[in-house]
Amino acid sequence: MSTSIRSARRRGSRDGYVKGWSDGYRLGASQSIAARLPLPELPKRPLKVMFVREDSPGYHLIESGIMTALSKSVRELVAVTTRDPLAAVAAAERPDLMLVMNGIFVLQPEVLEQIRGMGVRTVAWFADDPYFLHLSSPLVRHFDYLFTHEAGIVDYYRSLGANVHYLPFAAPLDRAFPRPAEAAYWSDICFIGTGFPNRIAFFDRLAPYLRKRKVSICGGLWNNLQSYADLKHAIRLEGVSVDEALNYYNGAKIVINLHRLPDPASIPPGVSAMSVNPRTFEINACATLQLTDIRPDLIALYEPGTSIETYTTPEECVEKIDYYLRHEEERLRLALNGYAATRRMHTYEHRIGVLLEVVFGS
Repeated sequence: MSTSIRSARRRGSRDGYVKGWSDGYRLGASQSIAARLPLPELPKRPLKVMFVREDSPGYHLIESGIMTALSKSVRELVAVTTRDPLAAVAAAERPDLMLVMNGIFVLQPEVLEQIRGMGVRTVAWFADDPYFLHLSSPLVRHFDYLFTHEAGIVDYYRSLGANVHYLPFAAPLDRAFPRPAEAAYWSDICFIGTGFPNRIAFFDRLAPYLRKRKVSICGGLWNNLQSYADLKHAIRLEGVSVDEALNYYNGAKIVINLHRLPDPASIPPGVSAMSVNPRTFEINACATLQLTDIRPDLIALYEPGTSIETYTTPEECVEKIDYYLRHEEERLRLALNGYAATRRMHTYEHRIGVLLEVVFGS
């Protein structure tokens, strides 16, 4: 056996031992946190809710969390999709509430008004603000209540006549939780998401460092990297399902979050991207250290340096990655604090409780 093969085996054995110890500690501590912080119990309301799913892959985790929380808090839940004949379903089911997940790509104002005319309260929770204002803006006055995850667009929707409320997304803890990951999902550094231009530019500046580490990047458009040839082995251009994404989060030491930037030409004055994406909650729900860019809303949700870590430049991102990869105990402490904060404040049980109270009162 060659010296190089023996050396590789020794490294593999050592890395496997370290990974096993780290995961054992993380999972054991997570179980203790879960026992200490049970999910909130919601009052069972005598309501029939028709939940309209967008039903495309990017929304599946959000929709799963919403449906789980609704099933605990209302008498009856009817789940349909935006492609179903909603007016006919509403006429047959006679729900007290129709809650639409996003819906901006398909729904038409006349359908919403027809359902409102039946005495059904209509509610939307927008998921893509502020990126598709040309689709969302014509709909906002046709819902009785509008919720958006983006605080920077509330005043604009209000100026259009919407009864709008800010409500961030959360973690669907029935699917996003700490668990063992197979070796195929192990990495030092992970990023999952589409290669939008700001992300491409950022990761090109990270590339000299990433070449030295075990990296997983999943999503479309990453072949636009100038450094694609150097990182190609670590990139899955076809993307991954939401459940596979959770495996990658659980197998990573650090998950990078980098928000998409809106096109300034596509948003009116006064609208901004202030709020965090759903991924923020889903990563922390896996008790993995998240390193994220800073949105103004972040500090109201998680405490940087305590339950999440932040960066402002590619250079600072590299410095913090390198630091936490060399300081295992601190990395695990922040990851577990993020998990605890998520269970304490950022589940869909929390959010649905708020939504139903706004619509129906306490």
